[in-house]
Amino acid sequence: MPISAAIRALAPTVAAPPFPPPSILPSILSALQTLPPSDGGNPTAPPSPPPPPLESFAPHLSSALVLDVIRSPQCQQNPLSALHFFRWATSGFHLAPTCYAAIVDLLLSHRHFAAADPLLQAAAAACHDHHDFLAAKFIAAYGDLGDIRGAIHWFQGRRLSLGRYSHGAVLRVLVRANRIRLARAVFDEMVADGRVRPDVAAYTTLIRGYCKLGLVADAEELFGALACRPNLITYNTLIDGYCRKGMMGAAMAAVDRMVQRGDCSPDTVTFTTLISGFSRHGEPARARSCMEDMVGRWKLQPNLLTYNAVISGLCAAGDVEGATAIMARMRLDGIMPDLATHSCLVKGLCVTGRPDEAAAHLKEMARTGVEPDSRAYGPVIKEYCQVGRLRDAMAALDEMDRRGLRPHFSLFNAVLAALAEKGELDKAARLLREMPRRGCPPNFLSFSFVIPVLCGRHGGMRQVEELVTAMRRGGHRPDAGMYSAMVEGFCREGEMGMAVGVFQDMVEGGFAPRVEAFEALVRGLCSVGKRDDARKLFEEMGRKLPLLGMGNYKRILSNY
Repeated sequence: MPISAAIRALAPTVAAPPFPPPSILPSILSALQTLPPSDGGNPTAPPSPPPPPLESFAPHLSSALVLDVIRSPQCQQNPLSALHFFRWATSGFHLAPTCYAAIVDLLLSHRHFAAADPLLQAAAAACHDHHDFLAAKFIAAYGDLGDIRGAIHWFQGRRLSLGRYSHGAVLRVLVRANRIRLARAVFDEMVADGRVRPDVAAYTTLIRGYCKLGLVADAEELFGALACRPNLITYNTLIDGYCRKGMMGAAMAAVDRMVQRGDCSPDTVTFTTLISGFSRHGEPARARSCMEDMVGRWKLQPNLLTYNAVISGLCAAGDVEGATAIMARMRLDGIMPDLATHSCLVKGLCVTGRPDEAAAHLKEMARTGVEPDSRAYGPVIKEYCQVGRLRDAMAALDEMDRRGLRPHFSLFNAVLAALAEKGELDKAARLLREMPRRGCPPNFLSFSFVIPVLCGRHGGMRQVEELVTAMRRGGHRPDAGMYSAMVEGFCREGEMGMAVGVFQDMVEGGFAPRVEAFEALVRGLCSVGKRDDARKLFEEMGRKLPLLGMGNYKRILSNY
């Protein structure tokens, strides 16, 4: 039975109250606004005597009316007013369990744990099962806040009075946080204790945790130890674990086992999971075959996710025509392609070396009401960079800027790397400076594509200084390769003071210079009669980098 139905079944039978007039809810909310702060300011205080503005509504009280008050926008913003009304209502009326669930949800959503806690005792007086159901909400609320320690502490302090809902909630919180060992410990404690036997939901939660972390063997072992009949969700969870690991034979065998044992029949989720697995692991033909079996044998209708999984596999394999045919079929089935569908096709066109068609499809998407995002542009920009069409790649970046889209680091870095490789360093430096304005400040890799190449260009060190300043301002610092390139660049341009300063900064930071950079520095210093300075830098390097093998550096020093 669904939880909501179970709660309704637990509700006590009460006489129908007089039918409230249409204006009753606004009147109650208006009355709540007139209450002094002391009436609702202390969430743990005992109920105060009902003030006249609320007492006049007593003849119209019902569980439905209380729910309407709690769920009103006013009380959703001010949960303590809702709590005051709830406590007043329970002082003279027996409310349904759904009312307790609603007020607990509201208080927990505002982190009023202390205010919600006494309501558990009141709920327990009406029905123990409902108390356990509400207790599970506390555990889930701690988990939503990321307070795993708080969830465990709260659970352990009340474990003996809690049932399957609460035990299931703590398992879900731990699995979501990837604390699979602790989840297994709680599960094993349930088995050993025997007071609360793990149900199929508990088994499925733990199986999901194992599969999520790729521990499929542990998931298999637990599935084999099931002390209850697995349901469809259990099978689908295990099948998904197999598919993520590429164990497609085991996934298909699990489907066969499901059918042969008569536990349940595969559904659309089962087949979509299998199709995604085949597509992800480079078997688009088997993915299509799986969909045909789904429709023909099992009479199941593919949904958007199913079609997208097939299209993704075909596009990744370069079968754009096959993917286009599937898109036409999904339209005939009344399912319109979404952003993911179109993005797959764009990627497929780029995989087959057709970036112009992919760019045209991006424009067509916008005309059909599906706005492309930055991920959709990614394959087009990277393909243009791959084939050396940098002007088109830059134009695509500009188009993203006009649309207000923020490119990912990888897109900027692909363009920067291509520009640097082509020697278009002024454009690369300009793009680096523009990145913050376009919503994506450069990362270390962005600078590393440009600065070392710029160091090798005559007259490029002024730009290098500007970029290194911007780099440090962004929280990044050069590495050994970048430092060495800068030393060589300054030496090449005869700026020995700058070269020495960069070298000392590098050694101070614990970076070993390239032999070529040290040789350039020594040669430059000796050429202007500063042999002693070269020897001092060598000795300083030995002191600051004691683990560095100095043989090659010493030979260079001796040669000069």
